[in-house]
Amino acid sequence: MDSLSSFRFDVESNSVLRYFYGVKDELGSIQQFENRTIPRELFVPEGLERLEIHDSLSVPFVSHTVLRDSIHVLFSLEHWRHQQSIQFVGATIDASAAFVVSVKEDCVVCDFLDSQMHEVSLQTSEGTITLLEDELNTIFTEISAKHNDGTIIKKLPNSQSVEIHVLILSALNHSRTLTLNHQVLRGTSHIYSPKATPLWLGHRGCGMNASWKRSEGCEVENSLRGFQQARSRGLLGVEFDLQLTKDMEVVVFHDYEIFEKEHGQKLPIALQTLSELKSIPLPSSSWYQGATQFIPTFDEMITDTPGDLLFNIEVKYPTLPELASAHLQTSKNAYVDRIVETVERTHSNRSIYYSSFDLDVCLLLLYKQAHYPVFLLLDEESGYAEMGRVEWRNRGWKQYVESAIQKGPFRGVVACSTLLDEENVEWLHQQGLLVFCWGDENNDSEKREWLKKISVDAIIADHFSD
Repeated sequence: MDSLSSFRFDVESNSVLRYFYGVKDELGSIQQFENRTIPRELFVPEGLERLEIHDSLSVPFVSHTVLRDSIHVLFSLEHWRHQQSIQFVGATIDASAAFVVSVKEDCVVCDFLDSQMHEVSLQTSEGTITLLEDELNTIFTEISAKHNDGTIIKKLPNSQSVEIHVLILSALNHSRTLTLNHQVLRGTSHIYSPKATPLWLGHRGCGMNASWKRSEGCEVENSLRGFQQARSRGLLGVEFDLQLTKDMEVVVFHDYEIFEKEHGQKLPIALQTLSELKSIPLPSSSWYQGATQFIPTFDEMITDTPGDLLFNIEVKYPTLPELASAHLQTSKNAYVDRIVETVERTHSNRSIYYSSFDLDVCLLLLYKQAHYPVFLLLDEESGYAEMGRVEWRNRGWKQYVESAIQKGPFRGVVACSTLLDEENVEWLHQQGLLVFCWGDENNDSEKREWLKKISVDAIIADHFSD
């Protein structure tokens, strides 16, 4: 295969715009690809025309192969959460199947090369567990609420119960969107300057509604005017959430429900069509006197915000306790497919970063596309009954990160700032991860200065002035 690389450079500001590395197959399609923007410094030696790239994390290029034809299945014991002694030692598949198996203590990865589901026998240190084809098909095709978000509980020969988390990944149909080759051959208008580290990113635009008392004149959160205002106030990027409507349109909104003021009711986003949502004004504070705003689509975000505004996109997906109230109507694969297709068909030149609190969603994003980097979101609590807040903060979140980066090439984390100190930021950087952070504390200027001092790469906040 042939390799290629490209660099875009702004001489006056000595800043990297973007560079990428890719590998072409015999047909000229990009099979492996990495796209980088921050943080890095670029130097042009005096008298030379060649460019030298110095990554501030000293992280080499990582080959990222997009899933094409097979079905990729991950079986995980989630040791970070359960702290159980049982380990995987092997796996066998239906003899008629063409497959590839990779075995680790905590995780078994199977690639079904015929893109069909098959019965799998997992050998553990305590005996063999069999997962039936029908069980796997249910996880693959049904909504998460019908299979406890990929959880299967099995009995071992010694009668011990073991919980296995199953993630099934299918390839994105790129013919419905665009080829990877077309993606790569686009420039970008985003400029990164080392002097701007850490990046400042506006939370839900120019700040969430509840924080307006600290930032006078802010527009409604999640509104086009709010995102436009963030750029006009000097922010290089914004953070926002994407989710799906009933008719599978991709919209920008944080909560799973929107308050419809006329009848005083909360309406699930997933049960409303885009047309219905466009008739409901975005919630605002009682003192807000600006123009009425409505929920934007991702397409509108691309066309109606400045092209140099960086997007930190959280792909919204409910936790187990939230599944019932979120009323999702599609499987996890189809959910992520629709969002990736929508983002890619815009052919946008801007810098975009995906993120999610849901590890499965992050892995789906990693294996369905290779154009935009993926970040793992970290909360100040685990969200699981098995691991309390103290245990999570003392050890759990690091074990979770270690488990995640074994499963996919993450570019970074977006961590709650309460998890971070100088030692933890250094540890994350040693794992080759960028460190973005979020949280109410980030609205305080002294906290932001401290985060800058400990080398955080980006700060998400509701306001950046006191």
